[in-house]
Amino acid sequence: MPDLLTSPAFWIYGTIAVAAFGLSKGGFVGLAVLGLPVFALALPPLTAAAIMLPVLMAQDIVTIWAFRKNIDRRSFVVLLIGCLIGTAIGAATVTSISDAGLKLMVGIIALAFALNWWVLRLRGVAEAPPYRAPDAAGVFWGIWCGVTSFIAHAGAPPAQVYLMPQRLAPAVFAGTLGWLFFVVNIVKLWPYLQLGLITRETLIGSAALLPFAIAGNMFGIWLVRRITVARFYPLIYGMLLLVGLKLTWDGINGLI
Repeated sequence: MPDLLTSPAFWIYGTIAVAAFGLSKGGFVGLAVLGLPVFALALPPLTAAAIMLPVLMAQDIVTIWAFRKNIDRRSFVVLLIGCLIGTAIGAATVTSISDAGLKLMVGIIALAFALNWWVLRLRGVAEAPPYRAPDAAGVFWGIWCGVTSFIAHAGAPPAQVYLMPQRLAPAVFAGTLGWLFFVVNIVKLWPYLQLGLITRETLIGSAALLPFAIAGNMFGIWLVRRITVARFYPLIYGMLLLVGLKLTWDGINGLI
């Protein structure tokens, strides 16, 4: 049995991480950004990312089944073009960064997304008239989506920057992101394998967390149809801010 399965931190932070991903894919879009930063408190970031990828792929299947008829095709294609470019950039650079550097990077990503959410909230973007940015802007945010998705499985916030002003129906919003990451995670699998990130140990870790992940996914799908999710985001992004500060601090200390 791999040592990680005997670690309480693996189970505590891993369960929180897959629950966040599951709720996100179930419709609480954006919560996924909390997943890897939390899991990286227990494991090296790349190990955590490798464990999460097969779990995310299983969750993607549940998500696209639930939202199989809900997709904005133009936004999907525009973002996917950028995501493929960003995935290639992430694959080419991720293994050249130390664990401390990755913690710092994941921490900065978490901080940036948390602060971005609060800025958008204060600016009242949710109340603005619907607006679709030019396709070039969608490709730009798609590139960042691909890079952050490859490194930290945190691609949703850049995609949200492009999608949020469009004021899509909640199911279409969740479905478009669900289909996008279904494709992106399949594309990510090959470079993860080629870089040796996915091993027997990480697959065992993935299998151990899978039941919690699917439960979180189904709970998110059930919950998002019954309650208003907006009131939960200040708490989630407040937590993300704290986790981002912790990882950033650890990364800086590791590099000094």
